[in-house]
This record gives sequence, C-alpha cells and structure tokens, in this order.
Amino acid sequence: MNARVMISVVLVGLLTASATAAYDPGKIQAHGIYMEVVNYEDIGDGNFEYVIDCYSDGSTLLDYMVWGFDNSDVQNFHDGLGGWDPDYQANIYQRWDATAAGKDFFPPFGNDPTLDYPSYETNYDGVWELPAGAPYVRDNPYHQPYEYAGMGQTISCAYDVDAGQTYGGGHVAGGDGVYLEAWHQDIQSEVGLLWTTRVVVPGDWFGWYDPDTGWGGGDIYYQGGYFEGDLLWSIPSLGGGHGTGGQYPVLNMPSYPPPPPEDVHPDEFCWHIGDYPPGDWDLDGDGDCDEDDFIIFIEYFVEWDNGVISGNGTYRGDFNLDGIVNATDLQRQRNGFGQQLGWNEGNANCDDWVNATDLQILKANFAQIASGAVPEPLTVGLLGVGGLALVRRRRRAD
Repeated sequence: MNARVMISVVLVGLLTASATAAYDPGKIQAHGIYMEVVNYEDIGDGNFEYVIDCYSDGSTLLDYMVWGFDNSDVQNFHDGLGGWDPDYQANIYQRWDATAAGKDFFPPFGNDPTLDYPSYETNYDGVWELPAGAPYVRDNPYHQPYEYAGMGQTISCAYDVDAGQTYGGGHVAGGDGVYLEAWHQDIQSEVGLLWTTRVVVPGDWFGWYDPDTGWGGGDIYYQGGYFEGDLLWSIPSLGGGHGTGGQYPVLNMPSYPPPPPEDVHPDEFCWHIGDYPPGDWDLDGDGDCDEDDFIIFIEYFVEWDNGVISGNGTYRGDFNLDGIVNATDLQRQRNGFGQQLGWNEGNANCDDWVNATDLQILKANFAQIASGAVPEPLTVGLLGVGGLALVRRRRRAD
C-alpha cells in the first residue's frame, strides 16, 4: 500500500468516526476534568462539525471554556427568539447533558423544547426523541441518555475575552471560544460524562466544491480549520479571562492537516510558499509553508497522467507530470534555462528561475518512475546512455 493510499485510509477513518467514548480517569488533565473530541466530520454544504465531550472525576468547578473556535463563523447559534435571555442570544444550540437525558425541557425558560436542546429523552424509554417545533432537529448519535452523570444542566454561548468580555456577564458572540456553565444543579459530586456540545463551522475549502457531489472528482481532501493544539480548554472563573488555572488541549483532535486536493498544480502550491499563517499548505506540520512542504506535495500528492494511467506522487524533475523523469523533461528544462518560468518549463524548486539548481534536481531524479507508471518503449530507450549523456553535456555547458 503506497503512502497516498495509507494516508487516505487514515483520513477517511478519522473524518467519519462517530464513536461512543466512556469515562477514563486516566485522561483527567486538571481541575478534575478532561475534554475530548468524539467526532470531527464533513457534514456537507461546506460545513464541519466538532463534537466535544466533558468528563469529570467529581471535583470540577461549574464553568468551562473551549478556546480556539472563530465564533464569527459558528453556524449553529440560537436565534434568540421565543423569550430567550438576551445575554445568551448567541447560544450554541446543540448540546446534551443530564437535563436533556432526564426529561426536563429546560425549566428556567418555561419548559419550552423549542428554546434549547436538539433532542431529549422524553418518555423514560432510554431513547433520544426530537421535540416538535425545535428549530434544530438533531438527535444525539454520540451517547445514550443513561451515559450522562447526575442531573446537571449546561448552558453554552460564544465568548470573547479579547474583546473585554469577562466571566459573569455579557456572554455574547465573540471571537475566542465556546463558554459552558452548569446551572441549578450541584454536579461537583458527579463522576462521568457531564455534557456534549456540537459546534458547526464552515470548512476552509481548497478549490471548488460541488454541494451535490462533494469535491470535484470525488476528492476526499479538505480542511476543517482546527487541528491538534488549536482547541484548548480552561476554567474562566479561575481568573485572567482565559483562566489562570491553565489551558489544556482538547484531546483526540486530528494531529495533522489533510493534504491538498489532487488537482492542485505545482505552480499553485509554489504561490503559497511563505504564507503566514500557512493554513492548508503546511504539510509537514512545522508551522510554515516552505520547500520541504513542496517536496512532500510532489512526492506524494501531485497528480500525474501519461494518457493511459494516472496516479499521485512523482519525482521532482517530472515537469510534464507523466510519472517519469526522462529526456522529455530535460528538453523542457533546456528550452527554459535562464528564464523566469514555472514548473512545466523546468523550475523544480519554486524559486521562479530555471537554473543550475533545477538541473541538479532533475539529474538526481533522472530515470525515476512514479509508482504505477509504466514507461512507453520509446521512453525506455531514452532512459539509457543517450538520455544521461544529455544531462552531462548540459551540465558541462553550464
């Protein structure tokens, strides 16, 4: 199995997983709790979901933050209608806790199921139900009602410390993260799953997107925007806005950005070298987009096609992207030598100029064949002494 296929399998498994987790005391990070992503998935229409669980050992405080979400992009805010407290008009609508599991239609706001949760356990049968009239008819596929500890009730909303908002008031849409607080029940003695919240954000799309079929050509690669280290949790009531008690990573986050789609041309990748932040173009995860990322792109992800078969991943020097580095590529490079040109004309390293450095790259990869690419008879002949002589002759001329 080649690297492309292996990464595809891993990525598909990651983006489509929807597993039921259980309380693991070994994961407690601080203040008696830990948070982890239970699902991260493309849900269509250009949106991604992050489903986060909070577990407690029974000693936690009653307020929590998940930092990192750009709240200006959150899709599942409550609309603030129907008598909703104006301080919470930008509430994250979809979440579950022991109140939703305990047949209690959010009593502080009039037992009206249209005001809050997307689903409840309403008739003691241990199954989630979708209350009529709820604007978001979303069941809970992540946990059964009996999995939630005690009778704690959680509210949530957007929160922006950097804009001057502080714990205790004005919890409205901001830019920092998602605020959650347990109300009306003492859950400090409860052990296990306290709440689950679902945040929907738009994907950072890499090229064109067809809402009916997904990526053009069925490409599975896309970017939701949040990866390991991007989402942290803290307890804001400990002070300092983000919480002086520390910030801790949300567990089970995807640890690397997915690779670019197959139809990105090398020149397009080169345009993004030096971008900060690097976004989707940082393929080695070191915080920047540079030539190292470009090499990974060429060797594993760029699409080649020789008119008979096609594949992904070739060698630097394959300027016509037919899966083989041969005399045809050398001739292109000779024609463009000394000029400010792109990949197809012999520029192998994204520096804009076709020069001796590019020739050395081609020479190092000459006669290499991409996995799955079968050279035509003429090409086989050119890969012999004559082709290499052209490289040597050109080198002497330089």
